[in-house]
Amino acid sequence: MIRITRGISLYVNPMEDKLLMGSAGVLSLDRVPLVLWFTYESSRLDESGMVVNVTEINNALRSELGRQPGGMRDAKALLDWVWEVMRDKFKHCRLRRLTLDIHDSLSIIRDSEELEMIQITTKYELAASHRLWNRKWDEQRNRQMFGKCSNPAGHGHNYLLEVTISGKPDAETGQVVSPEDIDRIVREQVIERFDHKNLNEDTHEFAERMPTVENMAQVFWERLAGRFSNAQLVRVRLWETSKTYAEYYGPEYSSLQKGEIVI
Repeated sequence: MIRITRGISLYVNPMEDKLLMGSAGVLSLDRVPLVLWFTYESSRLDESGMVVNVTEINNALRSELGRQPGGMRDAKALLDWVWEVMRDKFKHCRLRRLTLDIHDSLSIIRDSEELEMIQITTKYELAASHRLWNRKWDEQRNRQMFGKCSNPAGHGHNYLLEVTISGKPDAETGQVVSPEDIDRIVREQVIERFDHKNLNEDTHEFAERMPTVENMAQVFWERLAGRFSNAQLVRVRLWETSKTYAEYYGPEYSSLQKGEIVI
């Protein structure tokens, strides 16, 4: 299966209460900038060697926006409408996922495998220091394995944490979980516990456990799982640098048990 993803900038026109394509404009205070990501997949490529020409995605959405109903200010309603008008637009491929970036720290996802479910991803920053050092090894082996990361004084990172939950939107509120509740839980369970801490010395979770980005992602999962009412924790992704992150999907996820490093 091959997938292609295309992001399209949109904004809400408050005068008409409708969506328009393009940038909201850096000086505009009454237009909400959005990015809508389309992911299409196919088991084979067409004659052009593409799943679908991304320009055709733009053109198809532009055409449908001209026929949109009013009131496109609700994220779920927007995703539902776009899904209906765009899912069967192209031959030999299907719409697999829609991802709506509302702002830098909040995204909402609709996936073809869970049509009644919505995924929400929130992002958080935290800073922490750590030292990678295995007490069972001698200094030479630690240096060979961890390099500068094994220096006695340790070192720090500005981490970016992404928390993804999934659930069925409430019939009355249209929300899976309120953003305020997500923020409260993440801050209580993770940010307040680990932000601006020496992980080796200030937290019991890493007194014996190596504070690698993989282990951190798993520990954060353990502190968050089961705490979201009517929603399920799907994934914890932790960026250690702009080039490296680890993901944890929980102990029941067979193909990814303890994290995946991407470099």
